[in-house]
Amino acid sequence: MNPDAAGAIKKDTWNSYRIECIGDNIKTWINGIAVSNLYDDMTAEGFIALQVHDVGNDPEKEGITVKWRNLKIITEDVQKYAKESTAPVYNRMEDKDAQKLD
Repeated sequence: MNPDAAGAIKKDTWNSYRIECIGDNIKTWINGIAVSNLYDDMTAEGFIALQVHDVGNDPEKEGITVKWRNLKIITEDVQKYAKESTAPVYNRMEDKDAQKLD
C-alpha cells in the first residue's frame, strides 16, 4: 500500500474510489490518491462484491447504513480507460509471496 494514501479517506462524507482490474493487474485509488498496484495471476475471473471492513464486533455500529452511488463498470475497451499509478508495485505472480518491486 502507498503510505501517502493513509489519510485519503474522508470521514462523514462521500469518498471516491477507482478500482481498475485489467489482466493480472489490480490498481486502486481513493479520492484520487493511488493506494495499491498489484500483479496477481491467482484469480483470472470472478465476481464483483462490495463490502465494509470497519464494523467488526462494535455494538455501536450494529445496523449501520452503508451506501454506494454512481457505480460504473466497464467491460469493453478497458485499456483505453487505464490510468498510470504512483503506488508501489507488488508482485504476487512469481512465488505467491508479496514482493515490492523497485
